[in-house]
Amino acid sequence: MRIAFSAIFVLVLVSASRAELGDFPNQLGIYFDLNADTVCATVGPDSLVALYFVITNPSEEEIWGVEFGYQMVVLEGNEEHVVLYDTIFPPGSVDRDPFSPSGAFVYTFPALPTGGTPFVVLQMLYLFTAPAAVEFYLGPYPNGMLEYPAYGSDQDGPTPLGVASGDYSLPVASVNGECTVLDVKTATFGDVKCLFR
Repeated sequence: MRIAFSAIFVLVLVSASRAELGDFPNQLGIYFDLNADTVCATVGPDSLVALYFVITNPSEEEIWGVEFGYQMVVLEGNEEHVVLYDTIFPPGSVDRDPFSPSGAFVYTFPALPTGGTPFVVLQMLYLFTAPAAVEFYLGPYPNGMLEYPAYGSDQDGPTPLGVASGDYSLPVASVNGECTVLDVKTATFGDVKCLFR
């Protein structure tokens, strides 16, 4: 059934903006594809949209849990047009704070190898009953002990995660709005000097 939803999503995607993965390790972002390179989408009415919460360039060999905060902001007062359809956790996940507020995630799962490739830690499906502009934000777990998102691995403590937008106050993904999400690109000093020649 999830394959059918993915096919529907691909069919309703009218346009998308691609992000370029930087070389920064341990970044958490929200993407509209499993390759972690699409951060903006435009969809029509009655569209099912898949969000993939992905850790890019993980520095650890395996991950066994995550902790982060998430916020969806529906612009222009169209909240009734965006409905959470499903939340899909990694197999064997255990919620470590069942009383956590909405948009707060802290859970563990059996150790999974990362292979150094983009690693999906959560998938959410939203139904858009009409076109609505939405921005998505990531940050630390609300009221948590850490002041940053993190994942657990075989090292002594949590591994800090940066957010793909570079700042908690900037969106990491957008649907049906102005794509203000900035691509993260690396540049050498020589590249910057060329701009001024």
